[in-house]
Amino acid sequence: MASSAAAQNFKVTLGTATPGGGFPAYGDAFITVIKAYDPALEIVPRLEAATLDMALVQGEVVHEALSGIGRPKADLRIVTAMYPTAGMFVVRADSPAKTIAGLKGRKIA
Repeated sequence: MASSAAAQNFKVTLGTATPGGGFPAYGDAFITVIKAYDPALEIVPRLEAATLDMALVQGEVVHEALSGIGRPKADLRIVTAMYPTAGMFVVRADSPAKTIAGLKGRKIA
């Protein structure tokens, strides 16, 4: 096993999310796998902080961060996708649109 962090006493902060969703579970699994490879590397899960070394993020949130929507543009690098999230369209029950094609030419809020 490699122990590159042992000599440096390296600590990494991993941004996850609030309990109840998939991100904390992915974060815990990620930490377990990394610790098996390098037990000296300390990975601390955090919900949100001014600075993080790496984070698990949802697609729209990272899009806003990279695009500078509502905040300064973030200097981030994407390492991998955890899982895809499908786009969802919701219409009122009395809407004539019953398919995505039925939304063509309509204003979507």
